[in-house]
Amino acid sequence: MLKQQVYDILKNSELLSPVVGKRIYSKILPKECTYPAMTYQRIADTTKSHLKGLYPEKGRFQFSVYAETEEETETLLYALKKTLEHKAVFLSAVDGYENDTKLHSIKVDYSISKRK
Repeated sequence: MLKQQVYDILKNSELLSPVVGKRIYSKILPKECTYPAMTYQRIADTTKSHLKGLYPEKGRFQFSVYAETEEETETLLYALKKTLEHKAVFLSAVDGYENDTKLHSIKVDYSISKRK
């Protein structure tokens, strides 16, 4: 399953682990969370099919990085980009700040294909 493959890439990253440890979550952050942290979610299944079956599974994933400072979000973004450098196609990134939580964030989109 592609979503499990994505999680395995993230949790086994030697670049992400020093920054977020095990704080990598599917879709939402826990109510009580230490930062920096990140979430990931599939936002589109773009697997194509033909008369003989399906092409390899493919999807668009969004990764959201959260931290208390802008510098920490940039550090996490860099680690994420290096982790996915030869495993996915970078599509876009958008900066954000959430007034209610006082957290900086970056939403990052990638296209990822299932690897054999």
